[in-house]
Amino acid sequence: MLKKTIKQLQKVKMNYLHLHLTDDEGWRIEIPALKELTEFGAYRCANIEECLEPQYGSGQSKDSVANGFISAAEYEDLLGFAKVSFKVYFGDSL
Repeated sequence: MLKKTIKQLQKVKMNYLHLHLTDDEGWRIEIPALKELTEFGAYRCANIEECLEPQYGSGQSKDSVANGFISAAEYEDLLGFAKVSFKVYFGDSL
């Protein structure tokens, strides 16, 4: 999905990509040394023993489209794909 969006941005000659991966309470990128960030922190659901409490209308189910993360390999691939045409910036809300 992100690569499709990047291709569309390329078509309209945009050259900056500013990624916000921590704008909500979920953790969105895998850090292999800290597995609990994605095992627990990438999901929101009604059972706070399994995941974070839902916010911002994300729903009660762990299967919600608002949940999940990208792997470190997917992230590296995305950066390589984007850097061909873009200056890439990262934002976080930490």
